[in-house]
Amino acid sequence: RAPKLCPGLLERKAAMDAIKIPLNEGGIDIDADALGQIVDKAQRYPYFLQLWGKALWDCAAEHGVQRLTDAHAQSIEAEVTAARDDYYRDRLKETIPDDDLRAAAVAVADAYRVAEPYDEDGIIEIIDIALAGGIADDKTRREKAKALADELVSLGYVWQPAGRPLMEAGIPSLMTYFAQRRLKWQAGLPDEDARRISQESRERQGVVD
Repeated sequence: RAPKLCPGLLERKAAMDAIKIPLNEGGIDIDADALGQIVDKAQRYPYFLQLWGKALWDCAAEHGVQRLTDAHAQSIEAEVTAARDDYYRDRLKETIPDDDLRAAAVAVADAYRVAEPYDEDGIIEIIDIALAGGIADDKTRREKAKALADELVSLGYVWQPAGRPLMEAGIPSLMTYFAQRRLKWQAGLPDEDARRISQESRERQGVVD
């Protein structure tokens, strides 16, 4: 059986290298403060780092500079933000054909807004609660919730870092975007339930804060 690939966020140094090394190879340097802020704004997500990297490269070429500063980063932030927002809209569209998938994505996003992280059983429980209004049979709903949890992992909404027992938000800012777009008919997960499920996830996996 092939190992499950779990794409997700880069470690901070790897995220910094993803921006800095290509620029350096092109004869362009970047101030450490500017680099750190860019990595934070990109949330170490590979695609957002690519957006920033391209915009920085274009900025250096346009202005003929060999050292990028915070001022340069600020000058391109609106461009990167617009591209990121286009990505958010595309990700939302991919869930529209399947109401259950969209409900699951929004419910999990909303749960991460309140508390984190969760284990697989916790993610399934969150989705199970979200589907309660549409699937009455407990067994059928649980099976559907498990399938949707697997799909959210495959789509990168949540991921499990290698060697860690709990699942993290794959793209934190995307989760915020989804949480703000809860379907009108979908009951919200009470905050106390989100905190309970997160705590139970930690206890199941033996994680101590």
